[in-house]
Amino acid sequence: MEASRIDSLRFEIDLIDKDIVRLLEYRFSLVRKIGTLKKEQGLLLKDTSREEVVLNNLYTYLEDKDLFPFIKRIYSEILHQSLLFQQNAIKRKDNP
Repeated sequence: MEASRIDSLRFEIDLIDKDIVRLLEYRFSLVRKIGTLKKEQGLLLKDTSREEVVLNNLYTYLEDKDLFPFIKRIYSEILHQSLLFQQNAIKRKDNP
């Protein structure tokens, strides 16, 4: 019975992962648009003050504040990958 309970919980995690991937895909589509606008406006892609706001907002979104250091690390990586994604997208546009 414990194995079926584990399988059931893993199924729930799989559904959540599917939602997370969809949301990340949408997030990255917005990141691409922002990168394009920043390039057109001559702005730097990296915006440290915005990153601080995003990371600080996480704490207010959490119900279980003990998760904050873990979620913050995950989001730090998302922000890092977003920057790399923008840089890559701009390079592709500059060098078709």
